[in-house]
Amino acid sequence: MFESVTSLQEETWLRSFEGTDLTGAPRPVSACWELDGAVDENALSEALYALAMRHEGLRRSFPWLSDDPLRAWVDSDVVVPIQVLEAAADEETARRDLLDALITPFDARAAPLWRVVLVQPSPSRSYVGFSADHMICDGISLKTFLKELALAYGQAREGKPIDLGPPAPAYSDFARRQRDAFAGAWGEERRAFWTEYVSKHGKYPPECGLAHPRGADAPGNRQLLKVHIDAASMKEANEAARQWRVTKFALVTSTLLTAMSHVTGDSRAGLSLDIHGRLLPGAGAGIGLFSHGVPLNVDLAGELYARDRARAVADGLAEMLKYGVPLRGACPKWDLDITRSHASNFILYSFNAAQWAHHFQLGGVPARIYKLRPPKEQRPIWHPGFLDIEATETPEGLTVEAHFDDSTYALPRMKEWLDRTAHEIRSLAIE
Repeated sequence: MFESVTSLQEETWLRSFEGTDLTGAPRPVSACWELDGAVDENALSEALYALAMRHEGLRRSFPWLSDDPLRAWVDSDVVVPIQVLEAAADEETARRDLLDALITPFDARAAPLWRVVLVQPSPSRSYVGFSADHMICDGISLKTFLKELALAYGQAREGKPIDLGPPAPAYSDFARRQRDAFAGAWGEERRAFWTEYVSKHGKYPPECGLAHPRGADAPGNRQLLKVHIDAASMKEANEAARQWRVTKFALVTSTLLTAMSHVTGDSRAGLSLDIHGRLLPGAGAGIGLFSHGVPLNVDLAGELYARDRARAVADGLAEMLKYGVPLRGACPKWDLDITRSHASNFILYSFNAAQWAHHFQLGGVPARIYKLRPPKEQRPIWHPGFLDIEATETPEGLTVEAHFDDSTYALPRMKEWLDRTAHEIRSLAIE
C-alpha cells in the first residue's frame, strides 16, 4: 500500500539525487559484529522476519521516485535478505568481502532496503553485518533493531514463539503526525523560532572558524586524529555534569566549543549537531529515518568558568532539541533562506554513548564491533570543507575523533583543537 513519507526522507532522496548531500549519513549505513560462536541461520532468519513484519519501515520502498510529492510503498510481506558468504582464506580478504557486501548500494525502488550478511569461518567464530539505506534507518533505529533481534533470536533458537511486546509505532503514523504538526501551531512556533534564528546567525551549517584552506590547487589527503580521555577523568566529568545540572552531551559539547574559541581567538563558535529527531509522541521505539542536523551557535564571551559555559551550551541544546526540524526540507517551504547560504567549511558533530553496541549479544554469545575499514576511512569525507567529529563513550572512557581533509584543515591546528578539548575535559575535576 502507499504511505506518506517524512520531510526528512524526501529531503534525503532529493539531496542524494541532485548530488548535494554534503552533510548526511552514508548510503547505505552499515555495521558489523564478531561473535565467539556459531549462529543458527534458521533462527536468525525467523527473528529477522519477525522484525520486518513488526516495523513497517523495514518493508518500505520508493518505486515511483519521480512522484511529487514522493510516496512510499509498504509491502505486506518480506523475503528476509540474509546473504551468506564463504569464509575467505585470510582476514584481509574476509574484511573486504564483508565490506563489499554491506556497502553495495540499494535500489530504492525495490524492498527490502536492508540486508544481513553472515560469515562463519568456524564453529567458534562468526561475523554478522547489517546495512540499510539511510532512507529507512538511522543510528538510533539500529539500537532498537539490535535489542529486538537479540530477543527474537533467543526465542526462535529455543523453539519458542517470538513475542516482542506491544506493537511497534508505525513510521507512516509518524509521517502523518509530522505533516499535521507542521500545518498547525507546532509548525508555526518553529517557523517563528527559525525566522528569528536565521536573521541572527545566517548560515546553516555554521561556518567553521578552524578552517585554513591552502587553495584550490593544493591537493588534500584524508586525515584522522583522535584523543582519548580515560574513564577516571570521565567519572569526574560526569560528576561535574550532575552538580551543574547539565547533560553529559552538553558538557562535552561545551569543551569542544571552548577549545574552538581558544584556538580561533573568536568567542563565537558553532557546529551542526546530529540530533535524534524523535520529538513527536510514539517515535522513540520505531525504526526509520528520524535523526537530522541542526545548527548550534554560541558566544562564550564573558563565560569565565566551565560551569557557565556548560550551562550556556545546555541552554542552546535545549532550544535545538525543542525546535529542531529537518531544516533543509522545512525552510524552503517557509521561505527562509538559511539553506541558500551554505557554509563552505562546517562541522557535523555526533555524540555516541556506545555501550549498547559493545554489549550486544546474540543467543547469549557476546558480540564485538568489527571494523571493516582502515581507521582513516571509518567515516566519509563528502568534500574538503566537511569536518566530521564523533565523540564515543565506552567503559574505557571517551574518544573524540576528527575526520577531515588537510587541504582545508591544517594538521597542527586540528591537533591543537583536540588536545585543548581533552585538556578542558580533564580540567573539570579541578574547577
